[in-house]
Amino acid sequence: MPVAAAFFEQLVHDSDPLHAISTLSNIWSSRASADLPDFGLSRAEYMIQLCLIYAGEVGNGGHSQFFLNRGGRVIRDTLDALRDVGLPELESALARAIARFPSGNVPDNVEDAERAFDEMTTQALAELDDLDRQAFRFLPIVDERLLAYVRAHKTQILLPETPPDRRVGQK
Repeated sequence: MPVAAAFFEQLVHDSDPLHAISTLSNIWSSRASADLPDFGLSRAEYMIQLCLIYAGEVGNGGHSQFFLNRGGRVIRDTLDALRDVGLPELESALARAIARFPSGNVPDNVEDAERAFDEMTTQALAELDDLDRQAFRFLPIVDERLLAYVRAHKTQILLPETPPDRRVGQK
C-alpha cells in the first residue's frame, strides 16, 4: 500500500514518538512474516520491530513472557537491536535475563525454552523478577529512542510504500 511522502515526513519529523512508531510498524507489518529472514523487512525496520516485540512482551508479562512466547530464535538480533537503537539498559537487562537460564542460553525452539525455563531455580526466577523491574523503568523511553533511530535511518524505512524518488522535504 503506497504511503504519501508528505505523510511519511510528518510521521518522522512532526509526530509524537508513540504515534509515529506505532503507525510505521502497522504499515510495514502488512509485509512482515516471521518465516522470512529479518521478517522480510529492511534491516532498520527489523531492528525497530525486534525492540517493539521485546518491549511489548516484557511490558506485558516480563522476561518470562518474552522467552516463553519467542524462545531464543531472535535473541542475538534483539540484543543487537536494543544496542543499535540506543537502549543499552534494556540490552543489559535482556543479557542478564538470558544468563539466568540453566545453560546460560535460551533454546531457539519455544518448547525447549519452556522446558529450560521450568528448570530455573527459585533464585534465578527471583533475579528475573528483579530484571523485569529494572527493564520497566526504561520502557517509557523506547518510542522516543526508536523515533530517533528512524530519523537516522529513514532512507531504509518504508521503501516499498514510499520509494526514495517520491520523497521530498526534510532529508
